[in-house]
Amino acid sequence: MTTKKKTGRQPRDVTNATGPAAPFARLMQELRPTEMTLETLSEKTGLALSTLSKITDPDRVASWQTMTAYFTALGHDPNRWRPIWDAYADDKQRRAAGLPALPEQRSEHQRMLPQHVLNLEHFAIGMLDLIMLQNMPYKQIVSRALQTGASLSMSTVSDVVTGKRLPTEAALEGILLGLGLTEADAEYNDWFHARYVLEAARRREKLQAKGITFRTSSRPRRVRHMRTQVRGQE
Repeated sequence: MTTKKKTGRQPRDVTNATGPAAPFARLMQELRPTEMTLETLSEKTGLALSTLSKITDPDRVASWQTMTAYFTALGHDPNRWRPIWDAYADDKQRRAAGLPALPEQRSEHQRMLPQHVLNLEHFAIGMLDLIMLQNMPYKQIVSRALQTGASLSMSTVSDVVTGKRLPTEAALEGILLGLGLTEADAEYNDWFHARYVLEAARRREKLQAKGITFRTSSRPRRVRHMRTQVRGQE
């Protein structure tokens, strides 16, 4: 006699949810690995299944205490997600959470624009803010990008918004096109400029790590004249 393998509780489908916290719920669902059941997550966080189910509630976000345990269990820095959570939490939840740990997050939440990007983390937050603003799940972004002829995958989108890596130009193009931005939009070009600045800084750091430095000299460079004679026109 064979016994059926007991499977863990599957997450609720919030793809088409329309509640006030639906964008946040979709993002939290996509952040969690598909193979991770609620039972496994409960063991890692020490939270009850009923508490964990509130994380993908499209009508109201879970408490910051619950979200901190969730992000930590998934290997993410909770502080990085605080501004996003603040945008969907109500006043009572924000008061209970207290001030953010990072001083720069203690002002009212504002979207990270490409002109304000200074590092990879800023870039990731900006991409995440843009996705949240458009209220679009990863799957839809990828689908729309592919329709334009761009190359993009859900794993690439995830890597970009979690700050794992700076997107390639092709990947950035796919994300922006998938979100409905085109070359006619000023922000479209601004994101490419922000990426260029970070890529140039990264290459400079690699060269400096190899002992190659960039120095300027006050001594005038001697111009070497060509030794080969140029034949005149006959």
